[in-house]
Amino acid sequence: MHWATLLTGWVWLGQQGQRLGWSVASGVLAVALWWALRVLFGHSGFVKQLPRQASVWLGAVTVSGALGVASLAASPLAHALLLVLAGVWALWSALLEAGSPSPIAKPNGAVASLPQTAMGLMMGSLWLTSSWCATAGLPPATVVGFHVLLMAVLPALASLFRLPPQRPPWAAQAWPLALVLGGSLVLQLGNGWAHGATGMALLALAWALQGPRQNACNAARRWCALAGPALLLAVGWYSPTLGPQVLQAAYGLLGAGALLALLGLGLQAATRFVHHRTPGETFHEQH
Repeated sequence: MHWATLLTGWVWLGQQGQRLGWSVASGVLAVALWWALRVLFGHSGFVKQLPRQASVWLGAVTVSGALGVASLAASPLAHALLLVLAGVWALWSALLEAGSPSPIAKPNGAVASLPQTAMGLMMGSLWLTSSWCATAGLPPATVVGFHVLLMAVLPALASLFRLPPQRPPWAAQAWPLALVLGGSLVLQLGNGWAHGATGMALLALAWALQGPRQNACNAARRWCALAGPALLLAVGWYSPTLGPQVLQAAYGLLGAGALLALLGLGLQAATRFVHHRTPGETFHEQH
């Protein structure tokens, strides 16, 4: 249920945002708001205090609201109702997410939000990407289907690439970060379909290996997670003037963050190695 709600949120809110609010940040405002509120609700203890029946009621309100909004003609009022619906949908998603099991152990720290941010940026800009690809002769349905397939299938396939449970803690962080860096580099090499598909697949795999949930409650990670919706909003805001280059620049920014995080992990590993050496031991004594 949680996966269906999450996938539908990315796709439907993005599509309706394009239809009803294209003039406001290229239509990504609704999905960015939904993403940000999901993060805030997920990091608060509020959702855990709600009764079990709340998910049923919130689901009913969300489905009814979606049917109602979908029947409205484009207008400022319809866009405002879509934003209200995005808030209700965010609370429902966070509640379902809080009750779903988490199969992947996640490290604490702000850098752990980078794979989720990359995946969220990819899904949040889904309809922008499809409109850009339509000018290159690719049907929007093909682009949307490719992204949804990545998000739906890769979590299951990621278990085939997972490192052994005995891996050191830094390795659990380094592997997804390396994929974010690789995906960002591929996307910087060109705007063609091959570059886009390969880069997006690497970013989605990084997200799948890291895990889709963000349970850590420290303030640093919460605010870093909120940087994702802010980045999506910036992409939507500047896309009318910069086009696909603004999304490419956003992925480059995430790649730079992943590179800095990897360097930090390498420094931490080197520091631990030095500290674990026997005090006063020389190179000849070690060998």
